[in-house]
Amino acid sequence: MKKVIRKITVDLSRKSQTRVVFATQNDLESRCLSITLTDDGKPYNVHKRLTATVNFQRADGKNGAYIARICDDGTIEYVISPTMLMVAGQTQCSVSLFNDVGNKLTSAPFVLDVVQTLYDEHELSEDARLDYIDEMIARFTTFQNQENDRQAAERDREQNEAAREASESNRKACEKSRDAAENTREQNEQDRIASERARGDAEVARSERMEGWQEKENARASGELDRVWSEIERQNNERIREAAENARRAAESDRNAVYEDMDKALNTILAMQQALIGGEYA
Repeated sequence: MKKVIRKITVDLSRKSQTRVVFATQNDLESRCLSITLTDDGKPYNVHKRLTATVNFQRADGKNGAYIARICDDGTIEYVISPTMLMVAGQTQCSVSLFNDVGNKLTSAPFVLDVVQTLYDEHELSEDARLDYIDEMIARFTTFQNQENDRQAAERDREQNEAAREASESNRKACEKSRDAAENTREQNEQDRIASERARGDAEVARSERMEGWQEKENARASGELDRVWSEIERQNNERIREAAENARRAAESDRNAVYEDMDKALNTILAMQQALIGGEYA
């Protein structure tokens, strides 16, 4: 048999206009509530890690709470328990949310109006009671399995988060090392550029000095060549002078010899003249 689903919206922050849900006394596993929670009129995100309960107080004063299912779309689905439908009258209801650490959040109330059945049935039959117990056991088992799965998933998430944080720390350390290496590389590159500029400047200065040295070397070589040619010219002139001096000396020697011969001839003539003169007076 298809269940009758009643969709209602209940607010968490303000007292809502009372929502009335109709049901018939002693209906069994046939009516379902689909509850949307809002926060001051705005949709409230109900995470599946939370636990939801539907709380009630019957017209006879009996109260209790049952676990409801949180759907993927954030709505809360609850199949109305036979216990809530055992007594005709208005049953006050609300929804509570619990997290892992025990925090609790409860909605504004809504009313489950239980209409009296047309036949006299003041309590559940033994079979219905057993079915109800089986239902509660099944619900609790399902909830426990879901809770175990949630806790296992949470442990996996925590392990994955720890691994992610370790990986992130390692990544940050590697990034820091990379940044340091990059800074060192950039500094080395700047030093290399500065050294290259200094080397270029030194090379320009060396080239300029080399050009100056070459000019001086060329001037020195030209001066040396001039000196060599001057020396050759001097030696030639010296040889000419020596030849002229030798010729002069030879001529002087010849002149002196002629002079001596003339002097001897003159002396001979004078001696002969004296001799002649002496003979005349003798």
